[in-house]
Amino acid sequence: MDPNFLRPAEWLKPIKFSPLRVSPETSEALRSIERAAAQLPAWMNRAISGYKLFDDKFIEGLRELGSRIRKDFKIPVVSWDEEVVVLGRAGWYISPEMPITWPKTLATMLSEGKVSEVDSALVEHIESNLASIESEIKNFAPRRSKLIESAFRAHANGMFDLSIPLVLTQVDGLCYDNVQRLFFKSAKGRPETAGAIDISVQTEMAKSWLGGLLWPLQEKSAINLSSRERPEGFDGLNRHMVLHGEVVDYGTKLNGCKAISLLSYVAFALGHIEKDSASDDKAD
Repeated sequence: MDPNFLRPAEWLKPIKFSPLRVSPETSEALRSIERAAAQLPAWMNRAISGYKLFDDKFIEGLRELGSRIRKDFKIPVVSWDEEVVVLGRAGWYISPEMPITWPKTLATMLSEGKVSEVDSALVEHIESNLASIESEIKNFAPRRSKLIESAFRAHANGMFDLSIPLVLTQVDGLCYDNVQRLFFKSAKGRPETAGAIDISVQTEMAKSWLGGLLWPLQEKSAINLSSRERPEGFDGLNRHMVLHGEVVDYGTKLNGCKAISLLSYVAFALGHIEKDSASDDKAD
């Protein structure tokens, strides 16, 4: 490693801000980032000891800088709030492997009634990325690696009757491990995981930044509707119907991919929740 890499703000000095026509607020945000960068060596030393690499002030500074730059240069804000809701209600969830333009495109297609086209596109996406999705989930939840491997092996072998229940149980497992709440258990008409988000996402900036992303952990969608909440004639993938034996024809590639989509999303989203504060509150 270059020995100058960790020297305070050395990597920022070549950047010339003066030619840019930016507002005073943006200039101040840039200076704040430079001041925060001067603390990088100390933060990295803390990270080696098991702490977060970047503290909250640095992250907030980056978000503020992004907001100011978007305003100065009239860059449209990318918000997935509505798209995440539309996809969730159709039984699909965003993931790190998904191209950034997909949520909006797929939500638009769903609003146009192109359900089968969306299903086909996302099944192909999941199938093409099975190895990386499995790896990401195992890295996030190493103690569950054996179960995750079994679930993905069953899926790859077309044994969806076996893979789907196992994947769905791991959704609750990941939630319990990280925030001591269950995704498939209700509390006041919402998933129990909503309580963890209410605790950990408290500032207005954090709410605007993470609100849409975390919607599936806060509100119910097709997968976790109770028998009283499901509409008449409901035939989508539903955990209660699968695990309580209400249906016997759930074992399809489409449902297998939807289950994996949910598990991948949950691993991704839980990484944005302050585990310690949520766990402490539940313990109280």
